[in-house]
Amino acid sequence: MTAESSGPHVAAADYVQGRLSAGQRRRAERHLAGCPQCSAAVQAVRELQDRHARQIGGAIIDFLGNFLRGSTILLAPPLRRIGNASTSAPAETKKARPLLQPLRVLQPRVVQSVGRLFSRFGIVLGLTVIVLLLPSPEGLSPLAHRALAAFVFTSAILALEPVSLPIAALMVPVAVVALG
Repeated sequence: MTAESSGPHVAAADYVQGRLSAGQRRRAERHLAGCPQCSAAVQAVRELQDRHARQIGGAIIDFLGNFLRGSTILLAPPLRRIGNASTSAPAETKKARPLLQPLRVLQPRVVQSVGRLFSRFGIVLGLTVIVLLLPSPEGLSPLAHRALAAFVFTSAILALEPVSLPIAALMVPVAVVALG
């Protein structure tokens, strides 16, 4: 052990997460240069933090993939039936069901609206997930990183309008709570 490393050991978690003042950080870096035990502890905290970030990122990607796949699975049969009913029905069936005529008129609008909802909302979720998965800049706390993701979600949902503004206004607080 060198003379520099004879001081108090470094709080590895505080050092890695940037919770030390500038003077404490300099002392910690001098100590880390000569103390293999503290260097190993800092490396272990970094590995744990990286593994945790990968697990959270993987969980978010899995959730979104399952959500989108589930939404597609749930919507595919009705949309297929709606599309088949309007294009392949014989002329006599169309004449025999005058009550369904308004539904045939609205069907293209409904299909178009559902497609627009999922494409625009997918962009909103994608942007939010990208911000969450980006590495956090030096000095930005994890809480601030999540706040940045909440800001991106809010601005994207208001700019792209995948849902009406009252629904978007209700979704923003839910997203803020979900992001922590």
